[in-house]
Amino acid sequence: MDSIDEILVSLSNSHIKRIKEALKQPTIFSDHPNIRKYAKLFREYLLKAGFQKAELIETDRSPLVYGEHYSDEPKTVLVYNYFDILPGENESGEFVSEMRSIPPFGQCLTGRGARTKGSGVAFINAVEGCLKSEGKLPVNIKFLAEGEEMYGSPHIPWFIDEYRGSVSDVDAIYVPSMSQNLEGRVKGINLGGKGFVGFELKCSGGDWGKGPKGHDTHSSTKAIVDSPMWRLIEAINTFVADSGQKIMIDEFYENVQPPTEVEQELTRRLFRTFDEEGLKRTLNVNVFLHDAKGIDVLKKNLFNPTLNIEGIPYTSVDPVGVVAHRAIAKFQSRIVPNQTVDEILGKVRDHLDRRGYRDIKVKKLYGFGPGRTSLDAGIVQAVLKLYKEEGLDQPIIYPSSPTSAPVNAFNSKLGIPCASGGLGHIGREGETEFIVIDGNEKVAGLAQSEKSFITVLKYYAGL
Repeated sequence: MDSIDEILVSLSNSHIKRIKEALKQPTIFSDHPNIRKYAKLFREYLLKAGFQKAELIETDRSPLVYGEHYSDEPKTVLVYNYFDILPGENESGEFVSEMRSIPPFGQCLTGRGARTKGSGVAFINAVEGCLKSEGKLPVNIKFLAEGEEMYGSPHIPWFIDEYRGSVSDVDAIYVPSMSQNLEGRVKGINLGGKGFVGFELKCSGGDWGKGPKGHDTHSSTKAIVDSPMWRLIEAINTFVADSGQKIMIDEFYENVQPPTEVEQELTRRLFRTFDEEGLKRTLNVNVFLHDAKGIDVLKKNLFNPTLNIEGIPYTSVDPVGVVAHRAIAKFQSRIVPNQTVDEILGKVRDHLDRRGYRDIKVKKLYGFGPGRTSLDAGIVQAVLKLYKEEGLDQPIIYPSSPTSAPVNAFNSKLGIPCASGGLGHIGREGETEFIVIDGNEKVAGLAQSEKSFITVLKYYAGL
């Protein structure tokens, strides 16, 4: 039987074709018909690769894609991927993909969504290569893909609750990614991240009993008509002080767990390579919140909970001035260990009630808890072993991330350890995303990248 290297090389044309097809399929997160088309396409990929089971799990919006392949192994790994993307600037709706040479990598495959769709399809390709070369996988695989990450992954917590039996035997979660930078070094490993909760506040004349009810009135009536918009702004103003620098929601910080000694030590190590001025340039800011400097910037970014107002949408349809009959504001709070989604929503509700704003509705939009994975977890060590065996430098270890990855939901609800990694490079040239196909002496090509995903699973199986 041919080795996996030989099989993956022999399949390279069909694997490139599969990724190219995926990149051509539009997957803008709000375009539900096309998201569904991609979900069906993804299901076909799973079956063609040799998965024993692949299905669409219907939700009240976009379907999840779920697959399984059991190889009668003692360990089971859930592989996660998302495929939705944000609209681009000057959106034309056109999705194209082509092969072209991009120095110093040689041939590359271009296309929007390469970072998310490319890694997911490349993993499916890797499974196909492993099954054809070895007849089985090193671990049992469950695969979950979604097209709602840009919405806050509202159906990942739902899936965990409603399909608990499907994840009851999962030992680890792996997110395949092409993690090498332009020089071939690995970007880093996150040992978790913040959770988050998105919610909406709504004030209406009908619920308040003041102001216009059911429809807007002309702005000239403001001299005699109350405004739900001003009432909502008044209520929001009680949430913060100092222009949003301090969160004033009652008992908001009550359950915040400070970073552990291990996390503090990892932060001190991380600070050795921290570029404070570079981060300012990236974020396009002159100063940080609370005028933070030095290691405090890192600590706050990694470990502090947040409250952000995303916007107060314009709710009126009339193009002329109006007194709006309703007002809506959208918020997002990033939460840290010991904080929960229900806790934050409950505290927002209680805070408003105590101040006489019982009429203002609080609506949950999405949310899941924070994640933490030990550096000693087997799946993390398997990724680190891959890099070591490939002769790569030890990657930077982040004790947490300021962002909120959907896999955090599995960690916070079920305690399942998570890790991301792999060889290869997905980059950007101007507005074009690309996947390295040929590679060079520093950066792995597609076949090597696909093999690296299987290698991580082999190392995990052997630990």
